[in-house]
Amino acid sequence: MIELIMELTQKCRFDSEIGQSLNLREKEITFLSAIANEEDITSKTLSALAGLSPSRGSRVISALFEKGFIKMKHDENDRRLIKLSLTQKGENCVRGIEKEKRQCELDLLSGLSEDEKATVKEGLNILLKRM
Repeated sequence: MIELIMELTQKCRFDSEIGQSLNLREKEITFLSAIANEEDITSKTLSALAGLSPSRGSRVISALFEKGFIKMKHDENDRRLIKLSLTQKGENCVRGIEKEKRQCELDLLSGLSEDEKATVKEGLNILLKRM
């Protein structure tokens, strides 16, 4: 089964396609998507969501900042906290990522009936809950 999962991930390599064109690594793309889904997320929360140590997360955040994809601001109540949000460049990038994700999903599920699509989704959700 692991081989099937690995093969599926190879079928949809939006991270490599978009990442190469924008000089982004896989974790940077993961961070951009997470920032887009959370308003004013902190670096600590973002690192935890991505399963990275705070120091590794900090390096990814610094790279995104230097490339102009995110902006940082100190929390008004606690200056030690830095809140992250997307720049216009980051928002454009995330739109491209989401478009590629949708296209990949369409490609993977094309030819399946609605019942089959529901079964696939249900099976993937069961696997994720068990992990």
